[in-house]
Amino acid sequence: MSVSVTCPAGFVVTGGGASVRTASGTYDPTIAIQASYPLSNNGWYAQAGRMVGGPGEDWVLTVWAICAKPYQTTTAKSE
Repeated sequence: MSVSVTCPAGFVVTGGGASVRTASGTYDPTIAIQASYPLSNNGWYAQAGRMVGGPGEDWVLTVWAICAKPYQTTTAKSE
């Protein structure tokens, strides 16, 4: 399973992450995050999967992006 999230217009991604949990909210060591990284400069992507032999309970992959507005600089011109 893979999920991606994007920042709102005018924002850039500064970080992000992912977590997995079972539908009942417990930890299952047979579910692993396989990838988690920024998408260009405007989002975050993550992928997770179940290893062979794990229990059959449903699970959830949650992905988040930390977004910020870029700092605008101005240059003063002296006369």
